[in-house]
Amino acid sequence: PGMNGQMFYQALVRRHNPLHEHILFVTGDMVALRTQEFLDRHRLPHVAKPFRMEELSGAVHAMLGKKKELAAVRASVKAKEA
Repeated sequence: PGMNGQMFYQALVRRHNPLHEHILFVTGDMVALRTQEFLDRHRLPHVAKPFRMEELSGAVHAMLGKKKELAAVRASVKAKEA
């Protein structure tokens, strides 16, 4: 309560909560320079309103694909360390 998306994301990062890696921002505030700078600075995936369902679906699939790649890299690193 009382937090916007940026504040929520930053709270997750401060607490080292791994959920911060699984956030897709959906925003209608892409006109604001502050919003664009925040998303760019943190390299956060986002979809701007209004959007087509294909855009949202594509962004979700891209995130899921990146998570699979990251999991494979982490597994490979763990195997090498063992």
